Amino acid sequence: MFWHCGAQSTVTDARQNAEELIKSFWESRGVNSYKSDSIADEILRLANKISTDEIYSKAYHVKGLALLSFGKFDHAFAYLDSSLTRALTVGDTSLISTSLNSLGSLSTNQSNYNDALNYFIRSQQFIKPGDTTALASNYNNIAMVHEAIGDNGKALEYFEKALQLHRQTANKKAIGGTLVNIGIIYYNLKEYNKAQANLTEAIEIMEQLGDNLILSIASESMGNVYRAQALYSMALASYNKSLQLSKILNDLYGLASVELNIGETYLMQKQYQVSITHLMRAEEYARTTGSKSIVMNSQRLLAKAFAADGNYARAYFYLGEYQVLKDSLFNETKNKQLQELQAKYESDKKDREIVLLNTESELQKSELRTERVIRNASVVGVLLILIAGIAVVRNYRMKISTAREMARKSDEINRQQVLQLHQEKKIAVLDAMISGEEKERKRLASEIHDGLSGMIAAIKMQFENLRTGGNNLSKEYDAALEALDTTSLEVRRIAHNLMPHILIKYGLIEALTEYINNVRTSSRLNIVFTHAGFANRLSPQIELSLYRSIQELVNNIVKHAKATEVLLQLKFTNGLIMATLEDNGIGIEMEKN
Repeated sequence: MFWHCGAQSTVTDARQNAEELIKSFWESRGVNSYKSDSIADEILRLANKISTDEIYSKAYHVKGLALLSFGKFDHAFAYLDSSLTRALTVGDTSLISTSLNSLGSLSTNQSNYNDALNYFIRSQQFIKPGDTTALASNYNNIAMVHEAIGDNGKALEYFEKALQLHRQTANKKAIGGTLVNIGIIYYNLKEYNKAQANLTEAIEIMEQLGDNLILSIASESMGNVYRAQALYSMALASYNKSLQLSKILNDLYGLASVELNIGETYLMQKQYQVSITHLMRAEEYARTTGSKSIVMNSQRLLAKAFAADGNYARAYFYLGEYQVLKDSLFNETKNKQLQELQAKYESDKKDREIVLLNTESELQKSELRTERVIRNASVVGVLLILIAGIAVVRNYRMKISTAREMARKSDEINRQQVLQLHQEKKIAVLDAMISGEEKERKRLASEIHDGLSGMIAAIKMQFENLRTGGNNLSKEYDAALEALDTTSLEVRRIAHNLMPHILIKYGLIEALTEYINNVRTSSRLNIVFTHAGFANRLSPQIELSLYRSIQELVNNIVKHAKATEVLLQLKFTNGLIMATLEDNGIGIEMEKN
């Protein structure tokens, strides 16, 4: 028993130490990232000693936030997700809400805005009534997602709500952080005086508190405000201040962001080599943290900088990388309509369930009130109230039945809308396939009618001449034989166009190379063909579709463009194919076509 008490005392001491360290972690976070990371490791060590779900949840949470400060998003997600799992096991709503908020912030940094908004909305369900700080933090996070997707009006609305709550609690750090966010929104809205006023107040607060993380963000944002007003020297001074603070914190995401802004500022000043140096650093930091948006913007600006500096090969390389990543991000967002429709359907369904539950709760309260009156009334009163109570019960039950039936019908309507949207997408794809096949049939029919049938008719006439005889039989025979050879070649050409043998046997690149060589020989076009990333073959359907598309485009150039130079470029990377076809022809007047 004595040993057990000693062990219990040791665990209690460890728990107290862990709670104190958690407070220290929050004090050091944003001031010294290395110190906060070291504290998080010590909390994890104590958690292993205490071994409860509650302390593990807290330990995993602070470790995830420490890794987030270093831009190690994948590792941070693993810890934060484990924190949420433990919090759900314990059922601690405060821990659940905090973990969901942190996962949302991580998703925002990775440009996964749908996931971020889902985490923040889920977090609201677990905020305790009267917890002003948690609610303000949630508003702030939701606002950041709206700001990231360009909805500045909605973002400002949520930031103002958060600031009002923070001022009520006199939380200076939270006030400063929210002022920074409001300043950024006013910058986006091009209201630079308001932006500067909010950022100046935020910088003063953060300098007093010594919070390097928020001070770094505020300084970078102030640089953006100065640059927008063409005050480049002041902008670079603010950016460099932010850069130094990010280096102290080893904040890789912050370094990527501020290097991008410095690079863009030098680009605007036409200092291209300096700009390229900073932009390449930005891309490197962003790849390390997994920030797709910063990688994409770095590549876009690098393409502009290299082009302005006369290095067109490098400019084209970065333009291609930018386009591939842009298309990838676009494909990720194309399905938002379906997701939002499904989310709305689920949200409406939950709202109806809540209405039904509230109605049932009112019904139960009504029944209890009826019972209390019955117990204290006379026999006659009992009968009257009982009749009235039955009527009320029946009325409420009819309302519930009607509400449930309406909910069922609404669910069915929403489900049909989702199915209809899927069906419309399938029909659009099918229409495109049918249209393409019909166009190919018409082209083939035209070639056979205009070319092959005419050749066959000519051969027939020549053989008729042979039959009737004549003085020059040998010459007629040679002419007929030559026409037959020409027709045979035409048949082979049409068959080759239908399904090139080299495409089946050797693949897309070899087939296109042969086709382009044939076009060069038969026309005056100088075609340059480059490709990258096609070490392995694609599926036969994709190869044939690409071959047909490029063949059609080149044929159009030959027939209509009056071009002498053509550049064909194919690139396959990250599961995406980018094809570019350019010529120096007359082009198309878009207003007329």
